Amino acid sequence: LLPTADEPGRPAGLVALGAHRKPTKKGRKIIVLECTEQRAMANKGVPGACGPRGAVSRYMSQKNVRNTPQPLELMKYNKYLGRHTLHREIKF
Repeated sequence: LLPTADEPGRPAGLVALGAHRKPTKKGRKIIVLECTEQRAMANKGVPGACGPRGAVSRYMSQKNVRNTPQPLELMKYNKYLGRHTLHREIKF
């Protein structure tokens, strides 16, 4: 909080630091993308389908929920399978 002139509804001499943020940043959300192919292999019990400690390829990203309300699907590199596979947004 920074000192400023008195405003109604705020403590005297204080203003929020995030007050100048651009509206384009609103509506953004951090998401997790998980490999669908590797998850299916792991659920079937295919040996060697997962990485160390049962890991499945995941990526963290951001999306604007106003522009893309449906779950995001991207082709990303899977280091455990050694090729590009479909990664789908999951809830975490």
